[in-house]
Amino acid sequence: GYIGELCRYLLAGPPTPEEKQHNLRIAIGNGLRPEIWDQFQKRCNLPEIGEFYGATEGNAFTMNHCKEYKGQGAVGKQGPLLALARPTYIVKFDVETEEPVRDPKTGFCIPVPENVPGELISPIKALPTPAGQPEATDFEGYTSKEATEKK
Repeated sequence: GYIGELCRYLLAGPPTPEEKQHNLRIAIGNGLRPEIWDQFQKRCNLPEIGEFYGATEGNAFTMNHCKEYKGQGAVGKQGPLLALARPTYIVKFDVETEEPVRDPKTGFCIPVPENVPGELISPIKALPTPAGQPEATDFEGYTSKEATEKK
């Protein structure tokens, strides 16, 4: 696995023969920036990259399975099974208010078309809990109650 900043640090140094002396078929991680993706994948002789997109405090992600240098830098998609289990949506987002943009008539978030920036969201689901226990969800929350309520 990798974290994108580590890839950038590796590329800042001189190439070494050891970078290509491996039997890796795929590198999986997150945060690989589009401007270094091609250089990293070729320099380290990686046939495939599995880049996931999500947030540590979130409850959803998408995956970009990049083979043979196609699709580099994309946020990725969900396969049909993951979409059934954990649907995600990319919606309009107001960077000034740091809030999703909602339809004034329905109150629902507004989906964006492909290749338009937005924010990844997913429904928060209730989890089964034993009788007498408080309700639990698949979103653990932030460190402050205010930040959790905002999301």
